[in-house]
Amino acid sequence: MPELEGTPTYKTGTIVKEDPVLRYSQKGTAWTRFSIKVKPRKTEENPNPEDQYYVVSAFKTLAEHICQCFKKGDRVLVAGLGSVESREYNGRTYTDKKIAAEAVGAEVTFCGVDIHRGKARSVPAAPSTQYSPGEEPF
Repeated sequence: MPELEGTPTYKTGTIVKEDPVLRYSQKGTAWTRFSIKVKPRKTEENPNPEDQYYVVSAFKTLAEHICQCFKKGDRVLVAGLGSVESREYNGRTYTDKKIAAEAVGAEVTFCGVDIHRGKARSVPAAPSTQYSPGEEPF
């Protein structure tokens, strides 16, 4: 899998527009995409900052867990690689802020969460080698 390019990005925001939906690529890889709204902190220089919107993409097990755990309106922490892309549509230029998620978690400043661990995946045991008495294993 090729390395993703981008700037390390960490955002706290609210899932907006719709619940994350699990999808599958033609090769069977699980993925999801959802939007978050981030409210920047007020400062003396900017007492009324505009909300910022990011499109978050996640793949494989992370995508599956996001779709099982989160819905529209939930507050989340997103860590990943951020990028900005410009596009034109009907003569207007739009800027899309994107994050390729490496981790997504619940933000608990204003509420708590219940954590439920899934069933642990079984790891195949290493093959055992039996030695005769007095025989060295190396």
